[in-house]
Amino acid sequence: MKEFSHPTFPTIKIRLLTEKNDFTTLKKFLLETKDYFTDYQDSEPTDEQISTFFNQLPPKTALYQKNVYGIFDQETMIGLIDWVIDYPEETQSIIGLFALRADYRGIGLAQPLYEALEQMAKETGSKLLVLGCLEDNTHALNFWKKQQFTDVKLIESAYGPEWVLKKEL
Repeated sequence: MKEFSHPTFPTIKIRLLTEKNDFTTLKKFLLETKDYFTDYQDSEPTDEQISTFFNQLPPKTALYQKNVYGIFDQETMIGLIDWVIDYPEETQSIIGLFALRADYRGIGLAQPLYEALEQMAKETGSKLLVLGCLEDNTHALNFWKKQQFTDVKLIESAYGPEWVLKKEL
């Protein structure tokens, strides 16, 4: 993702994460962001599970297609964007995660972050964005619909009913 800057949020930066350099930072973020992660798990994530954020790929994809970005307020990680380009088909991208710490929600930050992600998706040749959102996460569903994502179907995921949403770019 190119350099992120927004006049309302001058201290917010986005950068690509690597397992070698950012494992501990990601682990701390996952443990602090309970409603995204530990509320859906029986226990705190193991180091092996945290490694999957960097390395787990959908079928028939390569590591170069996966992008894990940390969102930082100065040096503190406050968010995570995980997306895979050219999946499930060429010119499509899937957003695996778009998460902000609770104290950074509701302040208008998600909107410019999403706009930066959408711009990057377009620059990589994506014509369609797809994501999943748990049915009981009404705040997130409303956010995605505000971005003009539409319902594709309701599926049963490991965490409960989940909407598959899409947006043509």
